[in-house]
Order: sequence, then C-alpha cells, then structure tokens
Amino acid sequence: AVVNLGFRWDFMDPRSERPVVEYVNPDSGTGQFQSQVTKFVKASLKQQVSPRMGLSFPLAYNMLLVMNYGHYFQFPLFDYLYSGINPQQLRSGVSVLVGNPDLKPERTHAWEIGVKYGLDERTLLSLTYFKKEFIDQIDSKTFLPSKARLAGDYGFAEYINNAFANAEGLEVVLSRNRDEHLSGTISYSLMRTEGVSDYVNQGINLQQWGFPVLNEPYPLSWDQLHTVKVTVDALLPYDIVFNAIWTFSTGKPYTYFPTKDGFTAEDTTRPFLPNNSRLPSSHLVNLKFSRKFSIGTITSISLYGDMRNLFNDVNAKWADANGRIGGQLADPSAYYEPRRFSIGLRYEM
Repeated sequence: AVVNLGFRWDFMDPRSERPVVEYVNPDSGTGQFQSQVTKFVKASLKQQVSPRMGLSFPLAYNMLLVMNYGHYFQFPLFDYLYSGINPQQLRSGVSVLVGNPDLKPERTHAWEIGVKYGLDERTLLSLTYFKKEFIDQIDSKTFLPSKARLAGDYGFAEYINNAFANAEGLEVVLSRNRDEHLSGTISYSLMRTEGVSDYVNQGINLQQWGFPVLNEPYPLSWDQLHTVKVTVDALLPYDIVFNAIWTFSTGKPYTYFPTKDGFTAEDTTRPFLPNNSRLPSSHLVNLKFSRKFSIGTITSISLYGDMRNLFNDVNAKWADANGRIGGQLADPSAYYEPRRFSIGLRYEM
C-alpha cells in the first residue's frame, strides 16, 4: 500500500476596509430612503490549512484500490475585493455593485474512490466515483427594490460568500496503452452539478429583472448528465499515424421562460426556475492523420490532415428563454463550428 499525506497553508491579508452601507430616511415625511456609508470595517486576515491524502492499495495482483481526499481553495479576484470601494466612488455612485475586501476564499472539499483492474498487460478497466462540495462561492447581495429595472433605483450591492454547489459523478474507462499499432480509450461518465448561483453577478441581475433569488439548488449551466468518448490512435499501412475522437453528450441546461419582452412571463402562473430545460444532445467526430517523409538523415517533411466535425453535426451552445437556438435573430454563434478540413506540410529539422 502507498499512502501520501500532506498539508498546504495559505494566507491573504487584504489590507483594506469594507464599507458598511445602510438605507436611511433623511426626510421621514417623504418616505424616500437613500443608501449611505455609515462606517468602514477593517478586513480580516484570511488563512487556511488544507489537508491532502492519497491512498493506493492492491486488492489482487491485477486490481488496485485508489482513494483521494483533499481541501482546496481559491482566493477571490482583486476586482471582487477592491472595485469601487474608495469613498469618492461610493459617494458618486460610480458602480452599483462594489467590491468586498472581507471576502473569504472559495473552498472545495473533494473525495474520490476508484478501482483499477488490469485485463491484460496492455488493457485497463477503471471505475471511479467522485464528489465535490463547493463552499463560500462568490455571488452578489443586493439592497435593490424588486422591479428595480422599472423604478430606476439601482441602490447598492456588494460581493459576498453566499453561494454553494455540489458535484458528483461516476466514470468508467476502458483503455489500451503501450501498443504502437492500436491504442485508445472508451469512457462513459454520469455527472450531476447543482448549486444556487451560476455566476458572481447573478444575484443582482435577478433582482433587477424582478425575478426571485432562489436558495434551492438547481442544475448549473455546465451540468452534463451523460458523456461518452471514444479515442483511437492507430498506425496504418504506409506508416500513416491516425487519430480519431468521437464524443456524445446530453444537452446542457438553460432557462425556458416564455416571454414577449424578456421579463414578463406569457404564463404569469408559471414559477421562475433557472435551468429548467435542456439543449439537444451533441455529437462530434474529429479525425487527424500524418505521414512523415525523411530527407537525408536530419530533416523530414510531414504531410498532415485535420478534420473537425467530420459529419457536420449541428450542436447548439445556447437558446433564449423561448427555447429558440440563437434567439430571435438566429445568431449563428449559438452553434459550435461546422465541418472544417485543413491539410498542410510541416518541415522539421
């Protein structure tokens, strides 16, 4: 058995102050509230000790158990810490969404357990289960009135650590290696990723658009339930090196919310649920080949070809709230690249 243990210690001192903004009513007779900075709070030192552990243990002469566990984290971008927080910018309202120097690092707890089984000296079958928890993710907390897009009151918002997500999956891989004539892999993965925020500005955007900010997890935009991938590397007659990749994946989620103006639902009784529908499945085949011709003893010329999306499959990237791929204007960038061939020569010394 092989056991690896380790720890990583990191720290960050923002050396700045976080503005405390409150809504005050300077004239109680009008009922109008205004956002004001009442004080500044010094940002604290952030530090973390992250444990890491790896274990491999033979179950039989051709079977191996592998386990990994670790804590990982990422410090926020400086834009999320310092943008728009000096007193002059706050007074002038340069930015509705301002930074927060007291943000905590985004943390990840990851587990993995797998079994590797050697079918023969060149063929390996592996089964792996993994799970990740994402904690203290960055989103935006708002002091915006609902329907702010109509009222014109954009108030005040800042970045905070209030989002979380979970990902887990199962992967099966059959691979053949160390064979110069034919090698490759066949893999299948079943994965699920859910959270309460897709991106750092989602909270303020939903509030401005008049949609509720949800606290229940939903499939995130990069969630892909089923993926199958086949890779083949082969040495063909006449020393032609050949590579082929075929992938199939089920569609990623998008928010289906039929509307005429982009905000008002056609069916007012329909609840707003992010990522409640999915794009069509996608298929893709890429091929590559090359043939090297030697010239003398130190130089050579390689003829190569690269064929992307061989069968010209139409694979969608996004759809609008009405389910139209490319939106009302049928934007061609809503699809991945069509079939493309390239052939060339490469001179090598």
